[in-house]
Amino acid sequence: MVFKFVKKISGFTLVETMTALLITAVSVILILGALTLVTHNQRHQEKSHQMDFEQFTTILYGDGLDLAYQNQDLSQGRVNFYSQKDHQFYTLRYQRQKLWLLKNGRGYMPLIYDVDDFQINYDPVQFRLHLKVKVCGSVYEETVVMPKYETVEG
Repeated sequence: MVFKFVKKISGFTLVETMTALLITAVSVILILGALTLVTHNQRHQEKSHQMDFEQFTTILYGDGLDLAYQNQDLSQGRVNFYSQKDHQFYTLRYQRQKLWLLKNGRGYMPLIYDVDDFQINYDPVQFRLHLKVKVCGSVYEETVVMPKYETVEG
């Protein structure tokens, strides 16, 4: 009597292989869906910040208030303007990552949230106001002509 020893070959069964492929496919689909959602939200947030900046510049430079530059104290985070339309003083404040506008030191008009950095420069020779705002890593800049408010003493 001759005994044949059949050596058992080790490996994966078809069911195990199909299960692994299914788990891998579901994982890839979930990861791609999450990445798509994250990039969509990031683009939406960036557009929202850009719209906030455009609204901010429209308030400062638009005809609604007709603002004229008065002075600035960036150590206090303040820039002062005078409205030639309603003859009121306005203060642009930068504090605690927010930009807001105060009318006569009172009131509160929030303009931009999540501000990382705010810079403003005024050129009195060319009457140019340059704004630079950094919001969530994106930098927005604008330069416009704005008259300087001079007090008239008589």
